[in-house]
Amino acid sequence: MKHHPPIPWRWSEKGEFRTQDGRNSPSLIAANGYGILSCDGDENGPSEANGCLIVATPTLLKALQEVAAGRLAGEWQDDYHDRMVALARAAIAKAEGES
Repeated sequence: MKHHPPIPWRWSEKGEFRTQDGRNSPSLIAANGYGILSCDGDENGPSEANGCLIVATPTLLKALQEVAAGRLAGEWQDDYHDRMVALARAAIAKAEGES
């Protein structure tokens, strides 16, 4: 299994990173502080919606893995279902920029 940088991911604060010519450089940062990617200035950065989705990617993956693991294990009892629905809703909210 491939591993992504540790979560949560976040976009850098404005001015936190700069291009060589001094422009703001939006950067995706892992929980350990290491950069995942940098953009060549604000004009080349993701839209707000795409930024939210990018940051939420590991959370969405984890939610799908949990749901798939439970389904394969036959654990679709009510308490498991409620936990998976809550996990899915949290991942969706993060992808939509609500958390």
